[in-house]
Amino acid sequence: MSDEHTSANVTDIYAGQKTSIRDTAKWMGVAYAAAAGVFIAGAPFSDIASLDCWRLALTIGATLIAFLAFLLALNEILKFIIGDDVFANQLTCEATKFIDDHAEDILPARFETYKTFLDTRNQARAAVRNTLTQLSEAEGHSGNKPKIEKLREDLTAALRSANDFDASLRPIISVTHLHLLQAQLNMMRYRLAWLTLLGVAAMLVAVWAAKPPKSVTSMASYDFAAELSYLTGCGQNGADLG
Repeated sequence: MSDEHTSANVTDIYAGQKTSIRDTAKWMGVAYAAAAGVFIAGAPFSDIASLDCWRLALTIGATLIAFLAFLLALNEILKFIIGDDVFANQLTCEATKFIDDHAEDILPARFETYKTFLDTRNQARAAVRNTLTQLSEAEGHSGNKPKIEKLREDLTAALRSANDFDASLRPIISVTHLHLLQAQLNMMRYRLAWLTLLGVAAMLVAVWAAKPPKSVTSMASYDFAAELSYLTGCGQNGADLG
């Protein structure tokens, strides 16, 4: 098999779509981090030292929950951007079901399920290893030249078969990986929505606890002091006029 043919097989035809999906996740992470930073930085916690104990505890607890929700959301985005490895023999049940559901469009014509395709492909690779072992043993004794020539022919055929299976496998794994990325992005969207809701609710509780309403007594004292000051001022002005 030529280098050009091998290089063509290795090329991921869905690489552009996968890059677009990951770029989308990157911008989601940047926007999310910026929005969370502005939201948290703008919280009015200047009078936190003068709060009652229960309000102080509630403010700190709610703020920690909000931070945790935002950090979990960013972790979801980073995990998606980093991604997971996808190997033919370690596909999830969701991935194999996707392949089986689209077998007519994905698998070679003589295979109905991914399992049968993978088993046959693994047998072809095992045949290469077995034939290579037999050839090495035969060449070590170097007595039976017809047998050696036959094993070399068998090895060439086994290699060709294994390479054909690998060439068929690459686009299968590639399109399955694309499907998994799309599913993960969709799932991440729902998780981010719930984590954002939790974070915003926690921050609202923290802000409410950090800004207690003025009591009726303090308001009445403030109004009485203001009225007394006003009346005193009016009396002083009258005396000056007199």
